[in-house]
Amino acid sequence: MVLAACTGLTPGTTSTAEDTSSSTGQTTSSSMSGTPPTTRDTTSSTATTPAIPTSPLVIGAEYVLLDNPQMIDIQAEVLSGAGFTAAKPIAEAITWGVMQTGPESPIDFGRLDDMVTTFQAVGFTDFTLALKPHSSWASIDPAGLRSTNPAPRPEFLDGFANWVGAVVERYDADGVDDMPGLAHPIRHYEIGSEFSSYEPEPVDVYLETLEIAYESAHAAYPEVMVGHAAFLVMGLLVDHPDPATIPDGLSVDRYGPHDFGDIRAILDRPELFDYLNIHALAHPGEIEEMVAWLDWETAQRGYRKPIVISDTSPNPFVAFGPATMCDRPASQMGFVFYPAIEEDRCRIADYFGRVLDQDPDTLEWLRAYVAADMVKKVVISAEQGIALINTSFVIDLPFLDAPIGQAGAGNAGWGGMMRIGSGSSSSVSYPPCTTSSIPQRDSGRVSLRR
Repeated sequence: MVLAACTGLTPGTTSTAEDTSSSTGQTTSSSMSGTPPTTRDTTSSTATTPAIPTSPLVIGAEYVLLDNPQMIDIQAEVLSGAGFTAAKPIAEAITWGVMQTGPESPIDFGRLDDMVTTFQAVGFTDFTLALKPHSSWASIDPAGLRSTNPAPRPEFLDGFANWVGAVVERYDADGVDDMPGLAHPIRHYEIGSEFSSYEPEPVDVYLETLEIAYESAHAAYPEVMVGHAAFLVMGLLVDHPDPATIPDGLSVDRYGPHDFGDIRAILDRPELFDYLNIHALAHPGEIEEMVAWLDWETAQRGYRKPIVISDTSPNPFVAFGPATMCDRPASQMGFVFYPAIEEDRCRIADYFGRVLDQDPDTLEWLRAYVAADMVKKVVISAEQGIALINTSFVIDLPFLDAPIGQAGAGNAGWGGMMRIGSGSSSSVSYPPCTTSSIPQRDSGRVSLRR
């Protein structure tokens, strides 16, 4: 299998998270203050004894593209053949403004229905849907990607609530206003895709949006699982800081408007979400640090909740800016992420230059690296008791894998599991050394024991 060639893992091999993390240069035991459990025990805020996770990890694939039915068919076939039973569609294809083009317009469920019908027909049982309020006609600032506040204007809050409730109702499998042929309910939703520049509104405005969505979703489907927009803290916990010493004013995404104080404002409102939502976009070992940090934060507030990793990405080395240069002002280059350091910038620029030049040996190394990185994220998540992880990506990131993109997402630009041809004869091919060759499983779920 390609996975074995890329990572050294073979089907049937028992791998512990300790073994995986040791290969990354980090240990799995956190040095954060307190003693967080290694299971997601949500019944007690004082559990400190490490224990085997009690539930299997659900492994999903992202982002499913919804461009046309043929493309959906191809993705469903390939991903089901790889053993996946969970998936997440690209959020921008199902925002409020895309699904409902005006206040009096009907909600268009066509793309979602096509995906759910096609994927459930080949065995998928779990989906994560990001419900984003972004709209050209209803948002406070409808400036698209440059919006500073995509939240609904006051006169459209009821309309936003109705849209959320209608989506949840259509896919709750209760026999009332369901999608025709719905085989399983969709339980996992997140309100906004990421608490960063993707959800740049002030935290008090976001909390109002979250509250409206949470109430509407639970009115439609009492057993729904609603998550807040995912926290992004890339590179900020690798030095094992004591959570008590992290200042509220520390920016959490380096390039966006939010800080730890904003995150703590959300954590102060546990009645507005059913699970803690994070993104794992850098070093796999950061998953352990994020779990320890959230365990500490929620323990201060007296509650515990499941943790979902709704988005992942291969560790980039450099991201959020060009990675192909090393002699420009810092504002004109990307951020460096562990295990890379600033002194590596020119070596990294040379590396991505060879990737963009399609050097075969460099591309082979890159594909092996991103495959192993994602496997490590999955194994560590299982050991840490994560409830669900969506693994990336279905395809390479458009633009960011081309010379014009200057490797602006680092290694993540080449994280695709497959290539999908365009046009009337769409076809699929596979980059070498990708997670498309994950060994097939009966259920798409993984349990881990030490």
